[in-house]
Amino acid sequence: MHKLLKRQVKKHLSLSEQEKLKEFLEAVDNAYQDFDKDIRHIENILERSSLELFNTGLKQNLISKNEEIKLASTRLEAAVNNISEVIYQVNTEGDWLYLSPAWRKITGFALRKSLGANIFDFIHPEEVKTFKSRIKKLLKEKDTDCKKEVRIITRSGEYKWCKIDIRALSSENGELIGLSGVIKDISARKDLEIKNKVSVEKFKLIFEKSSVAYLISRNGEFIECNHACLDMFGASEKNEFL
Repeated sequence: MHKLLKRQVKKHLSLSEQEKLKEFLEAVDNAYQDFDKDIRHIENILERSSLELFNTGLKQNLISKNEEIKLASTRLEAAVNNISEVIYQVNTEGDWLYLSPAWRKITGFALRKSLGANIFDFIHPEEVKTFKSRIKKLLKEKDTDCKKEVRIITRSGEYKWCKIDIRALSSENGELIGLSGVIKDISARKDLEIKNKVSVEKFKLIFEKSSVAYLISRNGEFIECNHACLDMFGASEKNEFL
């Protein structure tokens, strides 16, 4: 990079901003090189004046670009902060590289303490094995994604049911660098499913053990009955009666 441009970039841009403006800086660098070729034919006083004018314009352009990047970053950050799902990224070992603010709302864990920890440390022990197996398959296939419902521990020590959307994350050259996706709190839905399941089990128990004969029919066919019903009709097996 041209020394004058390098000094300006180092003074006004961070490394991340330099990376975002890579193509722009390359174009400016080419302009500097071409400018040097032409300026050799100009007298010293004109060279200094032209160079100063050029640098002023470059500085203003860089400042303008920098302000645009900051504005875009602010808007993106505000949008991410208002999303109820956790946006995350982990490396190939499962260590958290990024977690959006929703992580603290769902789990109670601070972001700075969670980053660097391993995702499997937050998964219920009963589900770690199958979860790891699914991740390994995803990493091997690279071009697929998956969804997994698991229990995630909270700061209080309790577990919340969450749905994790997972997809393989690759670099520009196709190298696998980790996983990314979203984590959604589905504990309310799961609680309802569990309550419904318990209710169904209770109904089945009452239905089977009741001394009252129950018979369920549909379209003129007997589709279900309890033991009391079999006793009433003298049948020993449901298959003989239904």
